Amino acid sequence: MMQAQSFNSWLQQLTSDALAARQRCLVLLEGDSDWVMTLLNTVLAKVTLGEQALKLSKNVVHVFGDQLPIAASITTKNYRQFLGSEMQYLVFADSDINIDAFAALSGTVKAGGVLFFINPLQGKQRNDSFFVKRFINRLIADEQVNIIRQHQASKLVSNTFIQRKTDSNFANKDLSPCITAEQFAGVNAVKKVLTGHRNRPLVLTADRGRGKSSALAIACSQLMCESKQRLDIIISAPHQRALSVFFSQLKTCLPEAAHSANQCVFNNHRLRFLPIDKIVASCPETSLLLIDEAAAIPVYILEKLLTHYHRVAFASTQHGYEGAGRGFTLKFQKRLENKYPQWRALHIKEPVRWAENDPLERLVFDTCLLNAELPSIDGVNDTFEPNQLEFCQYVANELVDNEALLSSIFAVLVTAHYQTSPSDLKMILENNNVELVTLEFQQQVVAVALLMHEGQCAKEDILAIKNNVRRLKDQFLPQSLLTHCGVKTAFEYSYLRVMRIAVISQYQGSGIGSFFLSKIKAHAQTQHIDFLGTSFGLNERLLSFWLAQQYKLARVGVTQDKASGEYSGMLLQGLTSKSKKQLEDIQFQFVRVFDYQLAENHSGLSAKVVLQILSNTSPNHLSDLAEFDQQTVQDFADKERQYANCIFSLRNWLLNQLSVNKVEKDVLPLISKILQKWSNDTLCKVYGFSGQKEINQYLISYVSDKLPVKPKGN
Repeated sequence: MMQAQSFNSWLQQLTSDALAARQRCLVLLEGDSDWVMTLLNTVLAKVTLGEQALKLSKNVVHVFGDQLPIAASITTKNYRQFLGSEMQYLVFADSDINIDAFAALSGTVKAGGVLFFINPLQGKQRNDSFFVKRFINRLIADEQVNIIRQHQASKLVSNTFIQRKTDSNFANKDLSPCITAEQFAGVNAVKKVLTGHRNRPLVLTADRGRGKSSALAIACSQLMCESKQRLDIIISAPHQRALSVFFSQLKTCLPEAAHSANQCVFNNHRLRFLPIDKIVASCPETSLLLIDEAAAIPVYILEKLLTHYHRVAFASTQHGYEGAGRGFTLKFQKRLENKYPQWRALHIKEPVRWAENDPLERLVFDTCLLNAELPSIDGVNDTFEPNQLEFCQYVANELVDNEALLSSIFAVLVTAHYQTSPSDLKMILENNNVELVTLEFQQQVVAVALLMHEGQCAKEDILAIKNNVRRLKDQFLPQSLLTHCGVKTAFEYSYLRVMRIAVISQYQGSGIGSFFLSKIKAHAQTQHIDFLGTSFGLNERLLSFWLAQQYKLARVGVTQDKASGEYSGMLLQGLTSKSKKQLEDIQFQFVRVFDYQLAENHSGLSAKVVLQILSNTSPNHLSDLAEFDQQTVQDFADKERQYANCIFSLRNWLLNQLSVNKVEKDVLPLISKILQKWSNDTLCKVYGFSGQKEINQYLISYVSDKLPVKPKGN
C-alpha cells in the first residue's frame, strides 16, 4: 500500500512533468475515505478546515462530491459558476458521478494540474450501474491514467507526457494579449464583422479551453479603444453565467472602464448583456451583436436575429460539456450557405489553457462520448424509403458491451438535438425507466429516440404531489396533468414519453421522423400503454410536426425559456379507448381556458403558434356565436361602434373564425391585439403600423372581408 510520504514525492514529480509539457492528468484513487484523506492531506495542506479535513486553498484545490468527510467547495447547484476559472487540483468524489459536472469542471484544471477521481471500494448499488461500469472501465483502460489502490498493486504512469514543439505559437509576445495565433485570428475576425461589409456573419467555433470567449472580449476591448464612432455592442448567451470568462477578460483588457455585472462603459462606448428572448422580442439597435454558446440556442432563433441584424458574430463550443455543438455546426452553417454565401467560419483548434494531446481532455472526450463521430451510411444516396429501415430496441447491457454502437447512437443525438449532454449518456445506461429505440439501415443507425416510462405510482407518492410536498423524478406527464391540469386520475394511466427523437441531419425532412413515431406508437401499443406524450419549446416547425402526428396539446407553460423565448408545450396521444376519452376532456378544458390565459400568461407566445393552436381546435369545444355578438361584430365592421365597446364579441367571433375556417397569416395582428392584448406601441413595432388609426383600420378591413356580403338595400 502506498504511504503518504511516497505518494507526496511521486505527485510532486508527476505535476512537475505535467507542467513542463503543459498538460493535465487524472489520478484514480481506489480505497476507503480514511485512506484517501491520508494521501490527500499530505500534499494539499494549506488551510485546515477541521479534523481529518482536506486543506483547501483558493484556486489551488477544490472538492466536488459527498464521499469525503468534508464539505465540498463546489456543489451540483453552483459548479457552472466555476467554468472559466483555474485550479491546480480538483478532487471529484461524487457517489452519484454527476457526469455533466465532471466534464465541465475538468476544463478548470490548469496545465500541470491533477484531477483526483475517488472510487471507493464500497457501494454495491453503484457497481451494478452499467454507466459506472463503463465509466470506470474506460478510466482503468486508459494508459495515461494513474491508478492508486489501497489493497492492491497500483499502476503509476511515468514519462507519458508529450512535449510541445519548440516552434509553437504559444505565448508569442507579438500576439499579446492573445495567447495563440489562432486566438489572434479569431479576434481579428470578430473585429472584421464590424469594420467590414455588412451581412457577412462570422461563426467562431472551438473546443473547450481554446480561448474563444476571451477572443470575443479582446476584440470588443480593441474596438472600444480604436473606434472614433460611438459603439453600442450587445452580447448574449443562453445564460448570463456563460459569459463569466468574457466579462472577466474584458475587465482585464479595459481596467479603467466602468464595469458592472452585465455592462461595460468606456470612452462613450457601451457593451451590455441582453437575454436572447428580449433581443428577439424588442430588436434593440446595436453596432455589433455577439452570441456566445450559440449551439445552445435553437437555430430558428439565430435565423431570426440574422434577418434583423447585419453585423453578427456567433461563437460556440463544438464539443460542449453542457450541450453539444456539432448539431449547430451542421444545421446552422447549412442555412448560412443558402442565405449568406459570404459568411465566414473560423475554428480555433490549439488550446490556450493546456497543450494539444492533453491526456485529461482526451479522457473526458472518451468517457463522455464528446468525440463520437456521426455514422456514415453506406449503400444509399441521399434518401431512404421508410420501409427499408428496421426498428430496433436496445437495453443498457447491450450498449455498454458495444462501444461502436453506443458511440453511433450518441453521435446522432448530439448532432440532432442542441440540449444533448453527457448526463443523457448516463441516463441511457443507468435509468431502468428509459427505453432506447433506433431506425437502422443494414445495421447502421439512422435515427434514435429516448423513451421514458411514466405513471402508476404509490398512493403515498401521489398524495405528496397533491399536497405540494414533493415532485417525483421521471413522472413528468402524469405529474403535470395532476398539478397543472387538474386531472385527478392522472396516475391511473401508463405513459411513454418521447424525450428525444433525432434523425441524422442529411435525412431530415424525408418522412423518417413521422415513420419513426408510427413505429414507436405500434411499439407502445404492444405494451398496452395508455398515452404517448412529449414536451418541447413551442415553435411553428416543431408544433406543426407533432400536430400532424395526431398529438393534442394538453398544456402550455406559463413562463418563457430565457434562451429561446419559447413556452413549453405538453402534447398527448391516447392509445386506448379510456385514454382517448380522457384526452377529449383534457383538450376541452385546455381550449376553454387557453384564450383567457393568452393575455395574462402567454402574451409573449408567438402569434403564429397561437394561430396553429387555435386552428387545430375542434369547433365542438367552442360555444356557438350568439346573435348579439354577430350583430356587434357587424356594427364594428360598419364603423357604427368603436373597438372598445366590441372587444368581447370580437373575441368570440375571432375564436370561431380560427377554429372553423382556414385562416391566413394576415390574422396575426388580430390575435396579438384582441386575444393577447398587446399595446398599440408593441403592435406598431412588430407589425409596422404607423399608429392607432392604422391599427383600427386594419381591424375593420379584416373583419369586413370575413363577414358575409350584406344583401343590397340593407
